Amino acid sequence: MKINNSSGGGVAITSGKTQVFASAAAPNVWTDLDLSAVVGPRLALVIILIENTDVLNHRFGFRQNGEVELDAIGSVNSISGAGSGTELVAGAWGCVIVMTDSSGIVEWCSNAVGRTAALDVIGFIA
Repeated sequence: MKINNSSGGGVAITSGKTQVFASAAAPNVWTDLDLSAVVGPRLALVIILIENTDVLNHRFGFRQNGEVELDAIGSVNSISGAGSGTELVAGAWGCVIVMTDSSGIVEWCSNAVGRTAALDVIGFIA
């Protein structure tokens, strides 16, 4: 569903579930996640649904591509410094909100090597 500003200007809100990362090993260092196929090559405020498909609990962080100030993944129950993040128990899911860069790219990581996750964009404002 897409809701446009009726005056023809401004922003549009788009909703719908689109998988952007299949259940696979999540990166444990900041890594680009190109969302431009979903949001276009532009700035967008994106809502990402994260599913922890691993058998262990772990944390995920998200930030705008190129951000260097927000680089630490917290050690206890939070993402310290990340633009947006969540800690999920095994099999659980959660949502984060993060801004893309002008090319439609964000960065993401998890707190451990080999942990698996699935990501879906469920909406964005652009």
